[in-house]
Amino acid sequence: MKKVWTWCLTVGLLIGLVSSTSIPQANASDETPTGLTAKGAVVLDMQSGQVLFDDHKDIQAFPASITKVMTCILALEKGGLQDMVTTSELARNQEGNRVYLEVGEQEPLEQMLYGLMLNSGNDAAVAIAEHIGGSVPKFAEMMNAKAKELGATHTHFVTPNGLHDDNHYTTPYDMALIANYAMKNSKFREIVSTQYYDWHGQAWESRLVNINPMLWNYDGVTGVKTGFTDQAQQTMIASAKRGDREVMAVVMGVQLKQTIRLETTQLLDYGFDHFTTQRLAHAGDSLATFEVNGTKVPAILHQDVYGTTPKTSTAKKEPSVHLSVPAAPFPKGSKVGRVEFHLDDQSVVSADLFSPQDVLSPTLPTSQLKTRTFGYLALGAAVFAALAFWMWQRRIRRTRKSTVTYDGN
Repeated sequence: MKKVWTWCLTVGLLIGLVSSTSIPQANASDETPTGLTAKGAVVLDMQSGQVLFDDHKDIQAFPASITKVMTCILALEKGGLQDMVTTSELARNQEGNRVYLEVGEQEPLEQMLYGLMLNSGNDAAVAIAEHIGGSVPKFAEMMNAKAKELGATHTHFVTPNGLHDDNHYTTPYDMALIANYAMKNSKFREIVSTQYYDWHGQAWESRLVNINPMLWNYDGVTGVKTGFTDQAQQTMIASAKRGDREVMAVVMGVQLKQTIRLETTQLLDYGFDHFTTQRLAHAGDSLATFEVNGTKVPAILHQDVYGTTPKTSTAKKEPSVHLSVPAAPFPKGSKVGRVEFHLDDQSVVSADLFSPQDVLSPTLPTSQLKTRTFGYLALGAAVFAALAFWMWQRRIRRTRKSTVTYDGN
């Protein structure tokens, strides 16, 4: 029965995806996107990390299954692809989308991740969370710690799958930060861009079809994930690449699947059509120097720096360096400052600068060195004299005791 139901679902999905191409596409406008029904949305350039457009990007909203982006990246960073993940009763009994895991079933983490991201398996999410974190609450702590590390400060996760909880929330901008970070992982990219995957489970054999409609309806899509609950409504993260540029759109709180696809299309088009991104500096570039012991030390970048500007912009992208060199000594790789590229009146791209070598303590001037050396010698002489006097006194006391004559029976 499951196989018949799965076949019907797959056919229905494909028919829906194909027929949706007849829906009028949102045309890129020369103006900022308008008429959005989304509760919140953001467009991000994935190289520079700059926000190209936002509509309530910091509004608190329920993420639904786009939560699984965080679950997947934590699993990739903390687990091994060939780890065997065991399904608990809690995982088996999850509601909504599933890959029909049985209690006690063991599957490789890699297969579980495809079930998680393509079929949005809620059971796979809980099994993965328990495998990586030991329990769902412990895994949620890991999710929240990672979110904080990435700067997603308005996010609080409770579940690994996004099934509704009033205390499980995020923002469009926070999800853009999390997803952009995840897309830097090559295995994550591979999973979320996969259209089909043959699932071999204990109770379920099927060919999974990625339920992200943008993979089927927008040229150059590289990921990422969709979601839905009654409380969250439709949510979506979509990334796409054209030439050397890659853009991401996050849309949350839309009522209809067709609407969220159209609004996401409009936002991606806007990001590509109206902006350009260029590399401002290369990893390893020296953008300033500082002097220690009479030697100049370069302050270098550890990564490429990109800047995104409107295509009509003529602003000069000159760097402004702010050194904050720590007191010597300090090791190679220490932060020694920051560089800022002012792209226009509002946009600033910045990056840290580092020392490419160990820096030793400064050498004192000759006069100070002589004074300090004399002080050390004088102190040593005084300590030696005190010790010699103490030993001399002790020897005298022992001599006196040995010459005393005792009378008695």
